[in-house]
Amino acid sequence: MRSRQLRGLLALNFVLLAVLATVSFGPVAWAQDGREARPSGDYTMVTGQAQGSTENVLYLVDGLNRDLLAIKWDRSRKGWQGLGYSNLVEDGKRGARRSR
Repeated sequence: MRSRQLRGLLALNFVLLAVLATVSFGPVAWAQDGREARPSGDYTMVTGQAQGSTENVLYLVDGLNRDLLAIKWDRSRKGWQGLGYSNLVEDGKRGARRSR
């Protein structure tokens, strides 16, 4: 009975070693493949009223990546509803061209 248990444990160790080798030497995950990752943001949140809405709107500004997001809480769905997104760098370039 002992030799049977020993063979079973050896087989289990071999299988676990094969799984470990597959995971270790397998394909690299997207977040690890060397592409430049988007940096963590520097966030500011401001609330305010929006025209045509009875709910307050939450404006999120990512100062590092220059993004603006507007969302509001939808009481009927009990979840956030996206209202708009803006890339502040692109908007700034378009605005500068218009003013000339």
